[in-house]
Amino acid sequence: MFWMTPIDWCRMPLVQMLIASILLMGHAQAQPVAGLGSELVVDVVSLKSGKSLRGAIASQQPNGGLLMAISTAWLKNSQPALAETAVAETMAGQTTAWNQIRDRLKNPQHPPIDSPQLEFFLKQELERIDALIAEKKPLPLEFVWLDVRVDSITKVQRAAPARQRIASFAWNEKLANIETRGAESLQLELTERGVKLEAPSPDLGDLLAARPQDDEEWNSRLALVEYALVKPLNFQGMGDTLARTSEGQPVNLGEILPKLFKQQLSVLLKDATGDVRPVKKGKESQKWLAVAIRQAEQAKVRGFRVTRLEMDLASSQVIVETRFIARVADKKWKTIWLTKEQGDGTQARPEMEARIEQDPQFKSALDKVKSLGIADNGLLKLAVRIGAATMAAQQYADGAFAGFKDRYVRHLDAPPLVPVANP
Repeated sequence: MFWMTPIDWCRMPLVQMLIASILLMGHAQAQPVAGLGSELVVDVVSLKSGKSLRGAIASQQPNGGLLMAISTAWLKNSQPALAETAVAETMAGQTTAWNQIRDRLKNPQHPPIDSPQLEFFLKQELERIDALIAEKKPLPLEFVWLDVRVDSITKVQRAAPARQRIASFAWNEKLANIETRGAESLQLELTERGVKLEAPSPDLGDLLAARPQDDEEWNSRLALVEYALVKPLNFQGMGDTLARTSEGQPVNLGEILPKLFKQQLSVLLKDATGDVRPVKKGKESQKWLAVAIRQAEQAKVRGFRVTRLEMDLASSQVIVETRFIARVADKKWKTIWLTKEQGDGTQARPEMEARIEQDPQFKSALDKVKSLGIADNGLLKLAVRIGAATMAAQQYADGAFAGFKDRYVRHLDAPPLVPVANP
């Protein structure tokens, strides 16, 4: 996504760097939130001048400065002089971005992979960019970009993700006074218009003007396009163990039972010896990442997807993490998208559990454990439930990645694409 569970906050670094869920994110299926009250649905940045800016914080610079996307209409009404400057700078930046893309397509630094689909896409994009540059009539700007210096800021108030969703629907419906109205008021008007707030958030990325891209962002974008149009490289695993898989392949459920048994055996041994010391968690190993990067370099691809599973037997919880990693420079790889989906192994999912019990991999692992005579029915039931929780979490993760991928392979100029902070 997705929006208000504890694991959602693991995604907040990405939300801080993109206009997540307001303008860009469109895959969540969250329910309307009751009791929203009069709280605003936009981010508010208070300035030392006594004025404020209302919109969506897209990213934070290393020095603390902010990049915001702000409704042109609201800014013209509240601060006309600033709006005039912002419009001019946004349009100039867009022209620079288009010229930059045209030059990169005409003179690529690295020859693209031999692929008719990729060649056709790049040719279409060049023609589109050329037409935009040649167009004399400027495109209407519903939103402007505004760089806010850190020394001008006194306070930053971010809207909660649930309220950001309401903002995305409200902007899509072009409601009035979105920046000053409360969430409850906007939700009521949207409902009256027949808007289904439980539906995926609308993708408003086309309303954002293009911005110049540094080499790392450009390479990240090409990596995703090549992944989507040429040959996707995917990995799955647990801990430091990874295996190449086909796109959309489910997590190997046959791995779950042995892992559960190993954790259960560890707990039993500690109980028997009276060892009640808490387990010290060291820094997470990154061996899996080195393995994946090495294989990606051997395959001569610019990007790949990794899906990893974490289990906690004590709480019967699983986390499915999936990320897209791109080569942003020679021998330099970065995570440019990340999501974590949590599954509750205590929740009954009869249909999924029945499918798992018939899964060949899971049945094979089950037979091996049973042959040892060391697995009780309670553990086996837990294994099936955790398997179902894993399937459910992976479905959400797959949907999230599909939404991200589809959004960025439409065009090469927008929306902004930046790495995940501290993945």
